[in-house]
Amino acid sequence: ADPVWSSDSQYLYFHAYMAPLNPVSRIEVSSGHIEPVVTIKDFPARTVSRYFFSGLTPDNAVIINVELDDSNIYSLDLNPATGSGDE
Repeated sequence: ADPVWSSDSQYLYFHAYMAPLNPVSRIEVSSGHIEPVVTIKDFPARTVSRYFFSGLTPDNAVIINVELDDSNIYSLDLNPATGSGDE
C-alpha cells in the first residue's frame, strides 16, 4: 500500500501492512531487490498497536504515523546511532 518514490527515483517504498511484522520496504528499481526498512518489531511491543507509512522526507527518511495503546509519539528516531544530537 501507499507506494512512494525515493527522491532520486532509484527506490519505490511501500507498506506491506498485511504481511507478518507489517514491513515498510523498498524495492530497488534497477535490480528488483526488496529489503525491509522498518517493521513492527522496531517499536516497543507494549505500546504500539499499529502504524501507517505516511511518506518520505526529502532525504528519504521514512515518515510513520504510530497508533499507541497508552500515549502519543511526536518524534521517534529509529536509528539513534546516526542521529545528529540536535533533537
